[in-house]
Amino acid sequence: MPPESDFDGDCYADGLVAGLGGADGIESRYGLTADSVIRGETIGAYELDTVTALSLTKLLIPCADPLDVLFGFDPRLQDANVRACMRSELSDDLLRRWYTEGFMSTDEEPLVSPSEQIDVVIPGAAATCGYQ
Repeated sequence: MPPESDFDGDCYADGLVAGLGGADGIESRYGLTADSVIRGETIGAYELDTVTALSLTKLLIPCADPLDVLFGFDPRLQDANVRACMRSELSDDLLRRWYTEGFMSTDEEPLVSPSEQIDVVIPGAAATCGYQ
């Protein structure tokens, strides 16, 4: 992860567990226990309802910069000018909605309009910012 990242793994893990109903909620909903996670099992797709996804996002945003999460800690974002430009091109609101939709079931009403989809917005922002 990049040195400038504000990712806080403990905060993120605590927020994820709390947002998914604690250890009991995770076990009942996803069949995961602490031991199974240690063995490498994951939740996979979250498929959450909108209210739960929004709540989870609210807990996790302070733990990890959505720009880092959405771009997988891409080293090209380490260039301060590119990072600042991408941040100015992508509003905090849009980043939060993209982040939230990553947790949501496809049965839920989308939070992002077709014209705001990642594959529509990112190419223009990337070109503007020299993020190739």
